[in-house]
Amino acid sequence: MISIAQRAAGTMIWTFAGALLLALSPGMSASCAAADNTVTVTKSSTELRQVTARYAINAPPSFVWQTITSYPQLPSFIPAYRRCRVLSSQGAQKTLDVHMQTSRLLPPFRYQVRVNENPKAMNLSLKRISGDFAALNGQYKLLPVDNGERTLLIYHLSIDPGLALPGANGMIKSNVERELSAVRAHAEQAHRKSMIGAN
Repeated sequence: MISIAQRAAGTMIWTFAGALLLALSPGMSASCAAADNTVTVTKSSTELRQVTARYAINAPPSFVWQTITSYPQLPSFIPAYRRCRVLSSQGAQKTLDVHMQTSRLLPPFRYQVRVNENPKAMNLSLKRISGDFAALNGQYKLLPVDNGERTLLIYHLSIDPGLALPGANGMIKSNVERELSAVRAHAEQAHRKSMIGAN
């Protein structure tokens, strides 16, 4: 029987699904329009979910990269984040400890992930190493469009919360949209501020 704590943890897993993580699909073109803001969620024969998203951002990739890799600052603009602490940093590899609170009625959720950064390729991958997940693997990929003036953010996440949740696909989709919208807004704001300072 699933406990209340397990159900709460499962709910918060879906909120995390949109927080960090994106991957390039080989067949996708580097076009960038409002229609590119899409999120799809599919389920395998187990509880493993596959999340794929693409978001158009009106800022160069460098601003988006700075946004998603400013780990201690993520709680200031990502919904549900309470803390994102860097436990260790060895060059391009970092270990993060993340605390989340998706509702006042739910207990906090905590997990640790190992992040590998490739700033030259604008690619970031992560993998769960401990915490309240059965499995978690994700990747961000940032594509320059319009001569590098804008970004197409591609995201993929494989996640298994370790328990069954009714309506999980819809929950994942709405939370991913909320999280990626926050990343987009933050990167665009940083870009606008830089343009003002350049004038």
